[in-house]
Amino acid sequence: MAARKAQLQVSPNTVSVVGMGMSPDDLSRKALAIIEAADILIGGKRHLSYFSQLPAEKLPLYKNFDQVIRSIKASLRKKKRIVVIASGDPGYHGIAGYLVKHLGKEAVEIIPNITTFQAAFAKIKESWDDALLLSAHGRPLPRLASLLKKHRKIGLLTDQKNTPGAIARQVLEKDPSLKATTVFIVEQLGAQGEKVHKYLLKHVTNKTFSSLNTMLFLPSASTTEDEGNMHLGIPDNLFSHQGGLITKDDMRIFTLAKLRLPREGVFWDVGSGSGSIAVEAALLAPGLTIYAVEKYGKRVSDIKKNIKKFGVTGEVTPLLGEAPDILKGLPHPHRIFIGGTEGQLLPILRHCRRALLPAGQIVINAATLETVNAAVSFFDRAGWMSAVTLLNISKMKKIGTQKRFQPLNPIFVIEGSQDK
Repeated sequence: MAARKAQLQVSPNTVSVVGMGMSPDDLSRKALAIIEAADILIGGKRHLSYFSQLPAEKLPLYKNFDQVIRSIKASLRKKKRIVVIASGDPGYHGIAGYLVKHLGKEAVEIIPNITTFQAAFAKIKESWDDALLLSAHGRPLPRLASLLKKHRKIGLLTDQKNTPGAIARQVLEKDPSLKATTVFIVEQLGAQGEKVHKYLLKHVTNKTFSSLNTMLFLPSASTTEDEGNMHLGIPDNLFSHQGGLITKDDMRIFTLAKLRLPREGVFWDVGSGSGSIAVEAALLAPGLTIYAVEKYGKRVSDIKKNIKKFGVTGEVTPLLGEAPDILKGLPHPHRIFIGGTEGQLLPILRHCRRALLPAGQIVINAATLETVNAAVSFFDRAGWMSAVTLLNISKMKKIGTQKRFQPLNPIFVIEGSQDK
């Protein structure tokens, strides 16, 4: 027992970061011993109040992170035993990562605990191994409207700006069909005022809750898409389009693969036609902000129909106008797809070259050798890497009682990037 007790002493050479779970009741014997042995206790005022009887110096933590880091470094030089207390698990949306970044891994010991999500899902008696876990705490609100159609369960940490009411209003503004989504709001987890509320999302918009709350969404089967559906190669007949002006499904798969879409960022679809590339890109990478640029009003109408049909209103913005002029006010892109240029290939490429962010990628679909030569020559003059693939695809077609292969129009897929 003496050897065991000795192991629980706080080292004067490291900072111990202790997860408190939902309350001090969740602290292990090891965690309690570390807290009790501290010379300096750091944490939120609520956390420190639980240990007011201890003789350790108390340093409140709020937005004074730089000051706290300086104090920790000075105290370590004096061989003080420092313990930082955090809610939940400090390694999950907690302070542990920040301390490791500024002090180094060798100077930090992390004592984990249960997370808010673990405790919240346990309260409503739902497993959470199949849940998407997100945070709106001090960061932009995720695109929940589209995510709620792709996941059976979502957990969301809120803050004083992104409250349950504000979140519900934003979701329903994007997609009113989600109004019957079941949502649990768990307040004051582990505290005396703990409450669990169950509502339909439409009933949350005007309600207020304690600032310490977590939202758990359980979309109904009628609004949730099959999670196994990768949305790769959506059949052409599911899109609205003008007279076959659509990137065919087989060619779309290859084009999207060559774009190597990032999880987040800005994507331009220039000469979007039906918007099939933009829509499928949004389904594959919901974190992208996509602009579908098209010159003709009837095609923009098709793009809007397809955006609504596939539930990507938050990801894809249709724009009526002629490139390159309409591109000038857009955020700089990480990826660009050029599906049509109406004879403006070189002006469009010149603008795209200037706008593309480092490590970006341009992919062009072309039907003629002249377009291939012009694009490759442009990339060569710019000192960019380029590659061209010719896609010749044939599909089986029934002719009378027999079957034969009928070729689609061949397409050149041109890639251009700054990387050598």
